[in-house]
Order: sequence, then C-alpha cells, then structure tokens
Amino acid sequence: MHDWCDQANLHHCAAHGLRKACATALAEAGATTHEIASVTGHQSLEEVERYTRAVRKKKLADAAIAKLK
Repeated sequence: MHDWCDQANLHHCAAHGLRKACATALAEAGATTHEIASVTGHQSLEEVERYTRAVRKKKLADAAIAKLK
C-alpha cells in the first residue's frame, strides 16, 4: 500500500490513515460499528469505536443543541 501511495504521489497517505478515513466516513454516514468493522477489517469493535468517537460526540452534541430550539 505504501508503494502504491508513493507511486500516486500521495506520500502523506498510508494504509492506517486511509482505514481511519474510511471508518470516519462510514460513521458520518450512519453506519454501525459492526458495519464499519466488516468494511475495514477491524478485529474488535473497540478499535472501530476509537476511530469513530469524535463523530459520535459531534452527532450527540448536535442532537442536544437541537432540543434547545
């Protein structure tokens, strides 16, 4: 993967970063942790939750603020 990224002049990219970006995008789209793990190949749901924690926090904050309106 590293070689492919280098060949595409994407030196700042790595498999780990792409995997995290995929997990984050799926979380933002509303995918469950099980769905995300099935796509990214994570072995534990704790790993997926670590990557998607910020997305969940933002969604919870947005929902809380919406209740004040």
